[in-house]
Amino acid sequence: MNHTPGPWLLKSFDESQMVIVPDAGTKRNPLIAIVSIGYDRPDGEANGHLIKAAPDLFRAAERIVNSLEFILGSTRVPDKMRAGLQAIIEELTPAITKAKGPVKPTPPPGRLIKEGK
Repeated sequence: MNHTPGPWLLKSFDESQMVIVPDAGTKRNPLIAIVSIGYDRPDGEANGHLIKAAPDLFRAAERIVNSLEFILGSTRVPDKMRAGLQAIIEELTPAITKAKGPVKPTPPPGRLIKEGK
């Protein structure tokens, strides 16, 4: 996955919009997202903070799943605890997959795959 690495910042743009940009030091396009705020979007700023946290949440979710899979595969875990840890993995795994987006096929050497086909 090639998303813009975090951390991301949430900055006021004007009275109706905030922008999410990479923290200083990145060489990528500076604009990640525009968030509507103001009277017509009272949840806009909260949504912006959630989007801003996405890289950190994604990284944490992957680490949690990897750690839990290691624990479940390498140690004796009581059945009750095992079920709870497995439930956490089952909840986080689809969210991680959703964040990664669809997997694009790898073209064979020397051939290009056109988008949408």
